[in-house]
Amino acid sequence: MEMLEYKTESELKAIVNDCELDFDIRINAEKEILRWTMYRTSPQESSITPRDEWKREIKRRAKQTGLYIACEELNFFWSKGELDYFEFLWKQGVSIGEIAKDLERNYAEVALLVIDRGVVLQ
Repeated sequence: MEMLEYKTESELKAIVNDCELDFDIRINAEKEILRWTMYRTSPQESSITPRDEWKREIKRRAKQTGLYIACEELNFFWSKGELDYFEFLWKQGVSIGEIAKDLERNYAEVALLVIDRGVVLQ
């Protein structure tokens, strides 16, 4: 049995496409491939995440200037894997709330991503 964890996203999709699967099973397989790719490509090299650095910088600037910064508690950093997974779920008609839960994100973060990506709500 070959090690699937060393396969690229396109190689995994090719394996799924080569199998004769029901539509629902194929969709679930593609969803799991995107989820696997998302977590494999997420930046985890250091214990200080981009979000931590961003929050630190936001607080420093706000303290210096006395300005209010909206949504400073939200995380607007998205990896390519997270974006691909979001778009896949959105095209399947999954709600913002369910996507947020699946990505372990705040509802507002996903809602603003919908706006940012120019996706028209249905």
